[in-house]
Amino acid sequence: MYSEEIKSLSESHPAIIDLSEILNRLPIVPKQHRSEKFRNAAGVSSQLSRFQWSLKHNKHANIGMLFFKVYDEYRYRMDELHNIAQTIRRCESVLNEMNFGADIEAEGFPEGAILSHLHRNWEKQYGKKHIEKVFECEICCIRPQHIYVGGESIPFLEAHLLAPLTEYGPNVTFNRDDFIAVCPNCHRVLHQTRPWLSREQCENILITFRQG
Repeated sequence: MYSEEIKSLSESHPAIIDLSEILNRLPIVPKQHRSEKFRNAAGVSSQLSRFQWSLKHNKHANIGMLFFKVYDEYRYRMDELHNIAQTIRRCESVLNEMNFGADIEAEGFPEGAILSHLHRNWEKQYGKKHIEKVFECEICCIRPQHIYVGGESIPFLEAHLLAPLTEYGPNVTFNRDDFIAVCPNCHRVLHQTRPWLSREQCENILITFRQG
């Protein structure tokens, strides 16, 4: 059985070739920083085979720790990991039209830098016009003019896109109901909260203080 598994990861296997090609198309590493063998089929096959061997023998082969980090995070949620991968594939044409920002954009996004960047871009591209007439955070109700000097003129509120990341696609469109106006603090918490929250669930990020 194990030999069959290794065979399925050979560099000539269609799935390995497909994975190699999409890894080269995605704007993850700037082309000027890539070697001639960047993510080629042989390299992808070798890395996956070493990872598979490491899991089977409970030993660490010469392989990046990111493999184990992702595996530990999603080993019991493989359907979720599959959805993330499929969403990246669906959005490939959109991603190639964007200039990626700093890696720090991925902070708080277990789905990774690609979908986090796509999410943030769509928030800025489509969300701003939908929250122009909102003057307080729709979660904590904070108003910038109440706490900051000159707060009336500060573009304080941000648009949070409510659509789950794994539902994105190349022909997606958004309307006002797809966004909620939030302060930067609430926005950061929403981005780090999983499962992804709907509009009705957003207030659940707040601690409710009760006297008694």
